[in-house]
Amino acid sequence: MKNRLGRAGWAGLILAVGFTLAGCANAVEEESREERSQVSEDSLETEVVSEVPGSAGGEDQREVVTIGTFREDYNLTELVKSFNQESGQYRAEIKVYYGPEERQQPDGYEGAATAMDLDIVSGNSQDILVIDLWEAKNFASMGAIENLFPYFEESRNISSDDIIDAVVQANTFDDALVSINPYFSLATIYGSSEEFDGEGWTLEEMAEYAQGHPDQALFHGETQVSTLYTALWFMKDGFIDEETGKCNFDTEEFREFLKIVKKFDKKGGGSELHEPEAIQSGKALLSKMVLNTFKDIQVQYEIFQGSPALVGYPTADGRLSCEMVTGSVYAISSKSAQKEGAWAFLEYMLLNPRDDSYGFPVLKSCFDQRAEEAVEVTYVTDANGNQKEIVMGVTRTTLPDGWSIEYHTPRQEEVDLIRKLVEIAEPKDPDFLPVLDIIHEESAAFFDGAKTGEDTAKIIQNRVQLYLDEKKE
Repeated sequence: MKNRLGRAGWAGLILAVGFTLAGCANAVEEESREERSQVSEDSLETEVVSEVPGSAGGEDQREVVTIGTFREDYNLTELVKSFNQESGQYRAEIKVYYGPEERQQPDGYEGAATAMDLDIVSGNSQDILVIDLWEAKNFASMGAIENLFPYFEESRNISSDDIIDAVVQANTFDDALVSINPYFSLATIYGSSEEFDGEGWTLEEMAEYAQGHPDQALFHGETQVSTLYTALWFMKDGFIDEETGKCNFDTEEFREFLKIVKKFDKKGGGSELHEPEAIQSGKALLSKMVLNTFKDIQVQYEIFQGSPALVGYPTADGRLSCEMVTGSVYAISSKSAQKEGAWAFLEYMLLNPRDDSYGFPVLKSCFDQRAEEAVEVTYVTDANGNQKEIVMGVTRTTLPDGWSIEYHTPRQEEVDLIRKLVEIAEPKDPDFLPVLDIIHEESAAFFDGAKTGEDTAKIIQNRVQLYLDEKKE
């Protein structure tokens, strides 16, 4: 089973914001729900609640819903606190597998990971599991987690149609919705509109572009390994025929690609510049960026002097691609004795998204509302009675190398570009990861000069085909 380093990393990326109730849920069948009270961030941190819902004589008599997570998460803690203040029937509790005590154990990390995995597959896990998307699909194949589609169908408050389509698609495995994430981010590649038309490209076109710029790096700080994965992640259908189960790596195109990658630094170089300055100074060509807010795209406009173009990851058919980054996902254990309570928590989480500083909300109505709010200009009146536009939130970012950007209120064209990415976003295919790992392992000898490109391609072809054949058995 996959270890949890990735899970913890994504959790920190997506859920690193303070708590506010968004109120976006009001657009989803509002008449069928009780009106939710607003809870301020300060009250969550400082207010002492003398009586909680479901208490009688000071004793909390609500049914307990347990949430299993690998690491502590402040944002999950605040979500649970909010849920518990509002729910009259259920009280949520968190079980952390890799906490302070586990860190002191000799087998700390591995022991905690094994314990969580065993609990999940044995049915002794918590009611709700906070895991990563790949693990959710793995556990779903074992029958360890619930299909959430029936829960959405029976809900009076929310439907799966209310969730952004790409999010539903990302969490669907064998026609079952195995998990759901409260937020998402968007990752893709950008270039200059003077060189790209915003329509995507193929692996061959990427190789030709690199050959046409021999003195510049494709990406700042790139390594041979990172370039392999970046270039190939969305190329599965270009090398593997799903119907026949056959692969095709022993080609001139693939050998040429390996030659391009061989030129890159194994350790990513030692430049003290950050990506924006590296691109503007001509040392690098393309930008890889994860978007978490409607403001983030402004970095690309600044890097490429007002003319960024979507490039995307290479694909077999040259279509424009963008990764749907789900971060941590939430699943219901198939052995849970409190499935209704678990769903109540997930429903609350989706209908009451936190501030979107590190991720876009998955609820369509909330995403649309925040997109509309993003372009609204806010004015203040100065001492002379003149109105002045102010930028809400972060107004400036300065990097150690001196490069800086001053943010403005997002413009409609910037929001529209993000909407376009949402429409085409798709998750990375976890089934392709073992193939990429084989390519990584076998290409090392070629990069070191120990094998020819022809021999390397043949070895990769044979190993991947063997892997695919074994999968069918």
